[in-house]
Amino acid sequence: MGNKSIDFKTSLLSNFLISSYSGGTAEAISAGKEAIKLNSEVLFICSKRDSELIKLAKEKSLLGYIFKEKFNPCLQPRLGPGYTVCGHLGLLIKTGLINISFKEVKRAVKNVKNSYRMDIPLGENLAKQMAVKLKDKFVFLASSEFLNGAIHGFANQLNETAKTNSAYHYIPELNHHRMEGLKYPEKFNQMAVFLFYPSNLYGKRNQVRYKITQEVIEKNGYQVLKYELQSKDKISHTFKAILFNSYTSFYLAILNKVNPSKIPWVDHFKKELKKL
Repeated sequence: MGNKSIDFKTSLLSNFLISSYSGGTAEAISAGKEAIKLNSEVLFICSKRDSELIKLAKEKSLLGYIFKEKFNPCLQPRLGPGYTVCGHLGLLIKTGLINISFKEVKRAVKNVKNSYRMDIPLGENLAKQMAVKLKDKFVFLASSEFLNGAIHGFANQLNETAKTNSAYHYIPELNHHRMEGLKYPEKFNQMAVFLFYPSNLYGKRNQVRYKITQEVIEKNGYQVLKYELQSKDKISHTFKAILFNSYTSFYLAILNKVNPSKIPWVDHFKKELKKL
């Protein structure tokens, strides 16, 4: 959308991306308006053509990407991460802000074999197996570097899709404070579990941190689980993690006997907020 020609390479600090799946996320739109006031070059991405974000884009002649939710029938943003992740990649590649090619992205998508589908039995399905292990647990997620966004999104999916209490930490950030908070409340280690995302593509120092961190957590009586892949490139690794996370949260919702698409408390909050 828009007919401006933008040189995004001039200054990374002057660029801004308004990302809202629905096109109505108040925080994203508010921040975008501030960026426009500062004369930043602004892009957008969303799914709704009649949304507040599209109205802003038309008013300010912003460039961006509107995607169709064909492959996300429930219309819940957390269950359609492929649209936003690949949409972001496409926009950033086009502007030259990241130095990868569309060919690399397509190859990464092709390399992600879906071994988590419903028709794949428990014994061969890592996502189903992980859902069983996370049942009735408070889930701490831990990753580093390029996988941080994936576990942030997974925490959202666990909370909203599986209705399961979860939190995420980044290593080495976790090493500075979380380890000292493992002692209390007593017996919390019986209901909490840590899920690590180690990778052969992390920096060497971070790879070493995982072994030591696991030892500390286990000495405090907590179980440590792992989702570990050996990948040749970070994009493929990230895509595989996102797919695994999405299916795991869905299977956990089934085990918890809840509707994965409904978010009653979020809907209640928004309704009450509108009254004020």
